[in-house]
Amino acid sequence: MSQKDRLSAAYEDVRTDDSNTCWATFSSSAKGVSPEASGDKLEDLMKQFTDSNVLFAFFRLTTGDALSVRTKFAFMTWIGEKGSPMSKARAGPNKRVIQQVITNFAWEGTFSELKELDLKAIETEVRRAGGANYDAQA
Repeated sequence: MSQKDRLSAAYEDVRTDDSNTCWATFSSSAKGVSPEASGDKLEDLMKQFTDSNVLFAFFRLTTGDALSVRTKFAFMTWIGEKGSPMSKARAGPNKRVIQQVITNFAWEGTFSELKELDLKAIETEVRRAGGANYDAQA
């Protein structure tokens, strides 16, 4: 299986309704981008980021209100603030590689400090990118 096939398989596992997987991470290294981990709880996704690693994450959220339920996809770039200069420099070219596979998402964010990783705030941003929210009306 080629590198692109492995990346595509992890991407599709998150996208498909037939899977409980709601997130996947992809490592960035001198060898390129590789699937790293996946899971079914977004709280576990947040534990993947350290102050020294560089990861890309693709995840899904179910959003909506009383009138409609929607699945939204998000892409996140994590560049740990204590990562090596070379790992930080590789993040840009490797991001272009992974985004040739991960092409469909409603929200994108880039983070570098652990204190910025607030799952509730990220969920709010993804919901905002999702359009109408009828529950917000009085």
